[in-house]
Amino acid sequence: MKIFYRILMLLFNYIPFFLLCSVLTAIWKFHDNFLLLFRVIIVIIYVIPPLITRIALLIHPLNKTEYELFSKEYYIWWLTFCTQIIYLRLPFLEEILRIIPGLYSMWLRVFWGAKIGGFTYWAPGTRILDRSFLNIGNNVIFSADVRLNPHAQLNGKLILAPVTIEDNVLVGAYSLLISGTVLKANQTTKPFLKSAPFTIWDNGVKVKNAD
Repeated sequence: MKIFYRILMLLFNYIPFFLLCSVLTAIWKFHDNFLLLFRVIIVIIYVIPPLITRIALLIHPLNKTEYELFSKEYYIWWLTFCTQIIYLRLPFLEEILRIIPGLYSMWLRVFWGAKIGGFTYWAPGTRILDRSFLNIGNNVIFSADVRLNPHAQLNGKLILAPVTIEDNVLVGAYSLLISGTVLKANQTTKPFLKSAPFTIWDNGVKVKNAD
């Protein structure tokens, strides 16, 4: 059984490649029908990856915060992670969505199941590793090159917990917010903030580690 899961894990690694091959195949097959080609590419790039993730999490929800490495839950998470690799390899795919105000937040909210409030600003270079594990309030501003990492692998465990940012927060540029981080409302954090898992921040300073 362990060998089966390892093989499955390797197959999951090919998901970004399969998506790219699907796009190239669509271009070859529908190059003479631009409207149809555009629709097919949109579905391949922006609909199929979150659909796979939502189905996987519906069948097997990941509701705990710690999982053993290479457990069944770990492989479920790995599947969802691999569906998102294409956006990390080709970040311009998400930057295109951010050009239209509100579109990127809507995509995260509707397709990935993330909790995203209104009037969220995503500066260029923002990177997200687990889009379904975000809890973002209203009037949140992400400065340039912020990293949101709802997962971490520590001490032989997969730590998976939403990154929570409450209302009226400005996240400083080049910050790294890891699983379980909470930024309380009405604050501006400093640039290059490095937040360890389950850390709570208020008024720009660390107040305590979450239980």
